[in-house]
Amino acid sequence: MKLLCISHDNNIWGAPRSLAGIMAELEKTTDWDIQVLVRSRSSHGRIIDFGANHKTTFWQPAVKQGVNNNQSRPNARMILGSIKRLRIGKALKMAKFWACSAFEKSEDEHHKDVAKKMRKWAPDVIYSNTAVNMDVLAALAIDAPVVVHVRELDWFLSALSPEAKRIFQTVPEKYLCVSNAVKTNLIENYDIPADRCHIVPVGLNVDMIMNSAAERSPESVRGELGLKEDDFVITMCGTLDKRKGWELVVGACRHLTSMCGTGSKPCFVWIGDGGDRAEFEQAMHEAGWDSRLRITGATKNPYVYMAAADLQLTPSLDDPFPRVNLEAACLGKPVVAFKPSGGSAEFVGNDAGVVVNSFDAEELAQVLLNAKLGKLDLEGMGQAGSRKVKRSYTVERVSSLAREYIRTAASAPAAD
Repeated sequence: MKLLCISHDNNIWGAPRSLAGIMAELEKTTDWDIQVLVRSRSSHGRIIDFGANHKTTFWQPAVKQGVNNNQSRPNARMILGSIKRLRIGKALKMAKFWACSAFEKSEDEHHKDVAKKMRKWAPDVIYSNTAVNMDVLAALAIDAPVVVHVRELDWFLSALSPEAKRIFQTVPEKYLCVSNAVKTNLIENYDIPADRCHIVPVGLNVDMIMNSAAERSPESVRGELGLKEDDFVITMCGTLDKRKGWELVVGACRHLTSMCGTGSKPCFVWIGDGGDRAEFEQAMHEAGWDSRLRITGATKNPYVYMAAADLQLTPSLDDPFPRVNLEAACLGKPVVAFKPSGGSAEFVGNDAGVVVNSFDAEELAQVLLNAKLGKLDLEGMGQAGSRKVKRSYTVERVSSLAREYIRTAASAPAAD
């Protein structure tokens, strides 16, 4: 069987990491011919590897090395002007840029070429790793059943264009939902038939996470961050934007200022980066907490930071089933998250951490203070979460579920 996997990007976080894990397991357990089509190229070096045995094609054309996307194409007058001013190096660089751009394919031509090659390869089934690849599905126009792994709630689904939303609601044969929250949203708000929605959660490569976390000691990580051995450390992880709820963290810190009294403040470590970084840092400064905030920036190994923490906070406002909850729990860390956010409560439950009932910064502050003061059984919660991950959320188990739904989609009779 030929399987085309479409990834929304090749970044190292979230859905691409999950797709890479599923593809690795499919390679072990099937004889399928698998290719991957990446919708958006990552703009930095921290990219996911989908496997040397799988051909990877990019929907976006390559950017010429050393060429700025915003740089206008030089003309003959500009090149001659540099030569007259004896700026030979600059003239040669512009001449090279001109020659490359003159023969470079347009994005539209590139898309047509990719679609033609994919149709010629003729996959038996298409698996999309998220719901945001509908425009690519439409452009490919391949007559094959589609399975989409839905890792989104309304924050992203409501932003789909009318045409993309129409495709999302009508084209896929099966919808693999990472949580019950996602399944309920599809059925109630997007009119997706319940019998086409199946729960296939996030799956982790447990050995990889444990080995990666062991690459550095918690002491060395805390030293890098300028933290003391007895500091109470709270990690958060992901892209710094409004959806991730950093404003609630600032609000909780304002409440903690009065709650902590003369005691030492906990330290917050955000693993990742994002467009709201400066705004978050400024807000924490104004709240008087800038000295207790660390931001690691994008990293290939977030696990060494999670392992050095006391608990994981996931303050997201909208998150279908955060992978970071499972990763932290795998490392024995309790998880704190908001009940209305989506799928976090389904994993945390009443044993793997604390579920805050509403988006209430004061209630969150009280939970964090209780954790710091030893009023919560953090070790027991961490152990419970670790057991859950190793029982139900391994990449082996999740990949086997995905494999069977893909197989049945491929063998389903064609619609009239």
